Amino acid sequence: RNNNKYDFQKPPEDQPFTNKRNQYYLPKVMGEGNILTDWEIIHLWEVLPYEFAILDMKLIFQGEKDGYNLKNILQLEEVYSKHSNILFLIETYADEKFGFVMNHLTMHTDNKYLRPGTSILISIKPEMKMYSPQNDSEEIIFIDTKTLIFGNGPNGPAIHLSDDLVEGDSYEGGCFNNPSLVKTKNHFKIKKIEIFKIS
Repeated sequence: RNNNKYDFQKPPEDQPFTNKRNQYYLPKVMGEGNILTDWEIIHLWEVLPYEFAILDMKLIFQGEKDGYNLKNILQLEEVYSKHSNILFLIETYADEKFGFVMNHLTMHTDNKYLRPGTSILISIKPEMKMYSPQNDSEEIIFIDTKTLIFGNGPNGPAIHLSDDLVEGDSYEGGCFNNPSLVKTKNHFKIKKIEIFKIS
């Protein structure tokens, strides 16, 4: 399958459907995202779980064009199936990049926490690393018109965003047992937000 300029390696013909395939498959990218570089896309697809790593990505939200407001993100559920896989990306003014992957496009949690079947916390820059839930906590994601929380914990969320998507916080520990995703003291200012559908 020749997708685009990233397709410089073919999957091994003798083992096209093994886990080795995610070392070779490079996604087709639909839409002009500005957060991930070409190499960051390649490295992210190398480390994603197999069920994601053989899929392509389509830009469905970009703060610069669609508006920096949680209400605008909530409207994605009206356009796309709740069962769509998503990649939610944040870039800060301190040049950090991180976000999360879920196997459901759940953009409103009805005033409660939800635990999607697959939930992955990702750090892209300064270090590419993935974190999976470390316990049976149900407090994975909470979204309403005023706040977005991903990965809650006793110290605070792994990712917390304000309603105007101007700033947020990241704390260590919690259900992903992650470090803070930002270099400063937990707080960050948002430069860009992008959401991709993975299918």
